[in-house]
Amino acid sequence: MNKKIESTSVQDDVYQKGKLHLAKTILLFSTVLCITILSNLSISDKLISAVETGIGSLRGCPISYSGIEFSWFPPSLSIKSPELGATCFGGRQSNRLELRNTPISLSFPSVYPPGIKLHTQLWKKKSNTKINIYPTFAFGKTLLKITDTVVGHDLLTDIIGSEIIKGSLDIESIIEIVNGSPTAGDILIKSKNLNIPKQTISGLTIPELKINNLQLKGSLLKSKIKVISFLIGDETSPIVANFKGTIRLNKYNIKKSKLNLTGDIKFSQELLAAFPIINMLVIGKENQGGFYRVKLTGPLSSPKPQIL
Repeated sequence: MNKKIESTSVQDDVYQKGKLHLAKTILLFSTVLCITILSNLSISDKLISAVETGIGSLRGCPISYSGIEFSWFPPSLSIKSPELGATCFGGRQSNRLELRNTPISLSFPSVYPPGIKLHTQLWKKKSNTKINIYPTFAFGKTLLKITDTVVGHDLLTDIIGSEIIKGSLDIESIIEIVNGSPTAGDILIKSKNLNIPKQTISGLTIPELKINNLQLKGSLLKSKIKVISFLIGDETSPIVANFKGTIRLNKYNIKKSKLNLTGDIKFSQELLAAFPIINMLVIGKENQGGFYRVKLTGPLSSPKPQIL
């Protein structure tokens, strides 16, 4: 009797193992079959071709690279040794912006707007710059989300064409793009280590200023940024200011973007003592608690302040 029970148990065990082996075989066969079919469809070639076509269409911003590679696990593309031409930033053709290898991978599907969402990361060589971009391709438009992003002053110098600030900027933004042009969006830029190097503005030589804090909050409508608040400095800074207004972007040369900002500015006693010329500019002007009303106009690379 016991032998019969043991025989039945062994048969059941063999049967269960047989079912498990069959399931594994079917799963493995299905996986190999899917990969074979996908490979024959040349999806990777089509994706690489689409990226090459998209990069080639950017005539105002030529991008060179050594190659594009595709990976299945996880599905992603990698642009090898990309370089942005100087005309991307309105600079001289001799200046180019070298980036590290740029991966492009699938992210979670977008619910609003419904579409395909990707993730790409940009790193500038020999820099603390790190840019995370999440483009969502929806019907008739593209939504570009930038988050967890740090831009070093060296990249800002490349973009603007001159070293007007030192430090790094944290950037959060959502931009809507239609027919290749930005149409709307929100922008938030922050910094806690901002310095303004020694420079000349409107004939006035300014020493290095440790501004520390900066926050720019604005909204984009086509080629104009509405500046909701532009806060500069803290209680230890030689300059404290708060501006509002507009910045009209020049898409061909960012440093020629036009400023039209109005706000309040306060100079520290140390700065006033070191530069009597500032006293000459503000003498006879009304102030509230040491804050003077100021208007900023002119190009981004060389703003023109006017004390009202």
